[in-house]
Amino acid sequence: MIDYFKKMFEYNFWANNRTIESLKSATSAPESSLLLLSHIFAAEEIWFSRLIGKHPETPVFPQFSLSECDMQLRQQHDIWVKYLADISVADLFKLITYRNSKGEPFTNTPTDILAHVINHGTYHRSQIALQLRQSGEVPAVTDYIFFKR
Repeated sequence: MIDYFKKMFEYNFWANNRTIESLKSATSAPESSLLLLSHIFAAEEIWFSRLIGKHPETPVFPQFSLSECDMQLRQQHDIWVKYLADISVADLFKLITYRNSKGEPFTNTPTDILAHVINHGTYHRSQIALQLRQSGEVPAVTDYIFFKR
């Protein structure tokens, strides 16, 4: 299970990096695309804080520049790699109680949260790709199977 998540976070890094590069090369990318990308990285930081029992202080919808997104990409990746190197299989299934951005309490396992982080990034990268395509740009191909080829 841990190896699966390690692979998925490598994919997440690859796909986010390709998305950053596609935004860098775009001449008419909508501002909302950068906001979505910023949100991906903020959400990763928020979910990591929850995993380690801290109250997240990161805003849910920050406004990062592309260079800040690039920095966030590398920082977040390093954090997830270390987390997955240090966690045990048993700890993947322990219950964690946290509060969402509205202050409501929830309980999930790290497995649930890790899967959510990956799916959340995929969801928003697809929104970015659609926005780029609608602006006449060529979005990055970020399908998992392309990562594995």
